Formats: sequence, C-alpha cells, structure tokens
Amino acid sequence: MTSSSLSTPTCKQQHLYVLYGSQTGNSEQAAEDFCRQLQQKYKITVDNDDINNNDNNNTPSFWKQHNLPECNVTTTCIQLDDFLELKQAQFDGRCIVIFVSSYGVGQAPLGAYRFRSLADELVVLKKTMNDEKQPSSLFTIYNGLYYAVCGLGDSTYPTYLKNPTTIDQALEAAGATRMQPLGKADAHQMGEQAQDKVIQRWIDDLWLPLAKALTTTTTTINDNDKGVVDAKEMQRQTLQLLKRLDPDFKITASVGGSNNNNLNSTTVLLAMAILVALVAVLLGTRVIPLPTSTSPS
Repeated sequence: MTSSSLSTPTCKQQHLYVLYGSQTGNSEQAAEDFCRQLQQKYKITVDNDDINNNDNNNTPSFWKQHNLPECNVTTTCIQLDDFLELKQAQFDGRCIVIFVSSYGVGQAPLGAYRFRSLADELVVLKKTMNDEKQPSSLFTIYNGLYYAVCGLGDSTYPTYLKNPTTIDQALEAAGATRMQPLGKADAHQMGEQAQDKVIQRWIDDLWLPLAKALTTTTTTINDNDKGVVDAKEMQRQTLQLLKRLDPDFKITASVGGSNNNNLNSTTVLLAMAILVALVAVLLGTRVIPLPTSTSPS
C-alpha cells in the first residue's frame, strides 16, 4: 500500500483511492503507474512572485487549462480487499479508480476475492429489485460515488474480462457514476492495441472526467438534497453487506463494529455459564432424578 500527495496550502483537499486486484502483478503495476502520473498531471500552480517566470512556471496547471478549481489530491494505492478490510470501505474521497484482472474461469485475482463477493451480491440485489418491479432509485447505496474500472486480461480465455465487467456493472447498479467506459486491456494483442498502450490511453482519457468528479465531490459531499449518499452511510451499508456475506468479517471499533463483533460470543459464554449453574443447582436439590439401580421383581 502506498500513499502520496500534491501539497499546497491554498487549494481544496481531496482523496482518491486507487484499488487493484492482481494475479501476476500487471494490475498492481498499472495502478502504481497511474498514481505516479497523477502527481505530475494534477500538479498545482505555485503563485509566488519570487519564482522566476521561466521553464514550466508559465504553463497553466491542468486545472486552470480546463477552468476547474485547483485541488490538492492525495492518493492511496491499495488492494481491493485491503480497502474493505484495512480501510473499512472509507469512501471519504467519493472517487475510486480500479485496475483489476480475472483469474481462472472469470474469478477474482489475488487481493480481490472479498470485493468480488460484494460485487456479486450487489448484482443479485439489483436483479431482485427488478424482478419485484421495485423502483431502481431505491437501490442507491453508492449514489454520489464516482468510479472507473480498467480491466486487464487475455482474450484467448473464454471468461476474458469477466471479473472487471462484474465489478463495473455492480457499482453502476448500486447507484455509482461511471466516469468513463470499462477499460479493456488485452494481453494477447500487439502493436497499438498492446495491453500497456491501451492502459495508457485509458488513463489519458480519464484525467478530465476524474478532475471534474474530484472538484464536484468537494462541493456536494454533504448535499443530501440532491440524493447524494453520505460517505459514512456508504461505508455503513457496505460493511453491513460484508458482514452478512461473511459473519467473521471484522468491523473495527472506529465504525462501531468491534463491540458488536464480540457481543454474540460474549452472550453465548454467559448463557452457557448460567446453564451450567442451573444444572448444578437442580442436581444438588435432586429435582432432576439421578439414575438408580433397580432389582428385578
């Protein structure tokens, strides 16, 4: 897990989680490359009269070139499952970028098993609502979240991009806003369609919609009048789903889960102690008859 930031005291702060699931390391490498490029792409203009106006000092920042308010972006590059387990699904930045592949017969790669289970559950919940003809607007767990998924794979396999596609569709089904179409980086291709070149073009196309999303979520993060789900509520509902899928999933004390995790085991132990004491009392007063030997009549 790596973290980085663009620091300046005069700009708005925003955080971006860059998530990955990787069997061979390609998706992880793509995620790390993206974070490094972001530091340069979103570099902020330094207003200082003492700095000589030469080299790149006269070049407007990416933000100013596109008439956007400058934003100080911090990034955390982390596995998909670590985002759920270690970070406890903190959607504080309201934007996520995902680089992920498939493994086996369309399954999740290393570091993405739990996230895939979550995605499958979201798809099932959405389908259930559709089958019951309930308004799709009711399923808005991620309304206000912006996301983009870049899928890596090999088209010689019949389940090519199955896992990235499932994650991409699940997030949209749960109300999130897709910043750009699913990236399809094929390891079987060469030339201009080679996997690394497709990934880079996908990244280049993402800079502007991502910048717009980052500046948008800065101003609407608490705007419930527009149906935007609070980041804490996104976290709460996500953790509830994860707990339902796996009762052993640990929710930390900071989000109110630690005591609840221990509640059931404590209750069971207490009940067992009471039961043992009750049995001892009953046996002591011979309310429960003890076995006795009998002789034939």
